[in-house]
This record gives sequence, C-alpha cells and structure tokens, in this order.
Amino acid sequence: MELILKNEKIIFVILAIILLYSCDPGFCSDYIIKNNSSINIKLIFVGKTNDSKKISTKKEISLYGGAKCGMGSSSPVLYLKDNDSIYITNTSDEILKIYKQNTVGKNIYNADKYWTRTKPSKNFFEYTFEITDKDIGK
Repeated sequence: MELILKNEKIIFVILAIILLYSCDPGFCSDYIIKNNSSINIKLIFVGKTNDSKKISTKKEISLYGGAKCGMGSSSPVLYLKDNDSIYITNTSDEILKIYKQNTVGKNIYNADKYWTRTKPSKNFFEYTFEITDKDIGK
C-alpha cells in the first residue's frame, strides 16, 4: 500500500510539472510596416505567399494580421524569406521599389539593421520597418 501511495505522488508531481510547462506562452512577436511616405502604397509579396497589403500614408499595418506566438522572439526575416521579392507600388500599381534578399542599401530583409525592435511587455516583441519618401524615390 505504501508503495502505491509513493507511485501516485510521483505521478502527481510529474503531471503537475507537465501542466505548468505546457502553460508557458513562450514569446510573441508582431511585425509592423509603417508608411511614413507622402503617398498611399501597396506591398506585393512575390513568392510563397503572393499576398499584397495596402498602407495609407502615415499609417501602419501588422504584417501578418497580429502577433505570431511561439518559442522565441523571431526576426522578421524568418517570415519574409518565403518571398523571393517584395514590391512597393503606388495605388496605380507603378513599381516604386523592389526589395530582394541581396538588395544593397536599406532593405526590408535586413532586420538587424533596418527594423526597430521594442519589447512592449515581458513576452512580447514588436519589430517595425519604416518606409519613407526617400526609400521610394519621392
């Protein structure tokens, strides 16, 4: 009987540890694109996603519609690398800028240099990329 109670305590402790660790939210990250240019723009993602996002002047969007949660604060490049290139166009679809992973100068793929990272709360990171008139040749 004593052996059974001892085994039950061990099982209870193991289950408690598993439950505590399974509730760990990990880290969440949000990826913001700010349009600080003087015109409305559209981002076109060419590659795996083939998606587009419109951004009004002086506005911002969350790149993926909100925070991505998982284990760790991931660089935006991990999500952008699925795209061969990212086009910035005006509302008439005139191409203003093309970013590729090896584009020289300011590059949306270069998170270490051109994205700002903030930590609004304990387990939440926010990455921001700003597009200006200079970036799009205006």
